[in-house]
Amino acid sequence: MHSVPSLLVILPTHNPTGTLRAIVAGLSRYLVVDNGSTDLTGFTGVKNVEKNSFGPTYEIGALLHAYEHHPVERYLLIHDSIEIRDKRIVEDPTALFGKDDGVYALSAITPSWFGLKQVNYDWIHATFPEFNRLDFGSFSGIQYNAFSATRDQIGLLIKHGYLTPERLPRDKVGSQSWERVLGAAFKQLGIPVHFLTGTSDTDNPYFKKEFLDRQ
Repeated sequence: MHSVPSLLVILPTHNPTGTLRAIVAGLSRYLVVDNGSTDLTGFTGVKNVEKNSFGPTYEIGALLHAYEHHPVERYLLIHDSIEIRDKRIVEDPTALFGKDDGVYALSAITPSWFGLKQVNYDWIHATFPEFNRLDFGSFSGIQYNAFSATRDQIGLLIKHGYLTPERLPRDKVGSQSWERVLGAAFKQLGIPVHFLTGTSDTDNPYFKKEFLDRQ
C-alpha cells in the first residue's frame, strides 16, 4: 500500500513570467496549474505543469483540480506571484501559527467587506444566495485565496456545496469575490481561519507578493 504524500503546493498561473521559475526552485513538491495560458515562455524549465481540468478558473479552480487529481494530506494554495520566505508555511504551518486547528492563511481581509465593489456583491449574491443575509463585517476574507488546508477541510467545502464546478470563478471579479466566499464558508462550517498578516502587508518575513497586472 502506498502512503499518501503529506503536502502539495498548488501554483495557479496564467501566462507566467520568470517569477514562476524562481518560486518553484525553492519547492520540493508542487503542482503548477495552467489557467489557459497563451504565452508559454514562462513555463520553460518548469516541471509538474498541468492544464486546469475546469478551464481558466483562477486559484479556486486550480485547488479543485488538485484535490480531484492529487490526493495528499494537506494543500497549500498560493500562485506564481507569491514568494514564500518562511519555509515553515510549507513544512510546518502548525508550529508557525501556534495552532493545531483550522486553516492557515497568509493574509487577512478584515473586515471581509473591505475593498468589495458592487460587482463583487452582485457576483456573490448570484452565485451564493445562501450568503445574501450574511454580515460581511463579522469575519475576515482570505486575501489572494492563499491558504493551507487539509484534504478533509477541502472535502467539507465540496460536501457542503461551496466548492463545485458551477461556482468556480470565470473572471477577476469572481476570483476576488472568492476571497470573501472562503471566509464565509469556513465560518459557516465552524472551521477557524488563522492569519499571518493583515491586508496591506505584501512584503514581510513570511512572504512577498508581486502584482503582475494580469486579468
